[in-house]
Amino acid sequence: MDFAHVDGNDVVGEIVTDLVAKLRTGGGPVLLEAETYRWHGHFEGESAGLP
Repeated sequence: MDFAHVDGNDVVGEIVTDLVAKLRTGGGPVLLEAETYRWHGHFEGESAGLP
């Protein structure tokens, strides 16, 4: 199974395009892990740095 780990805060279009092409040609499952950061809390009163 193909696997890609990306910085979710950056553009991931090229990697996603490659993975989708593989899926559409019957290349089997793929896993895309996007590591990202929550810049803001879920609501205005919550800070982004909560554990």
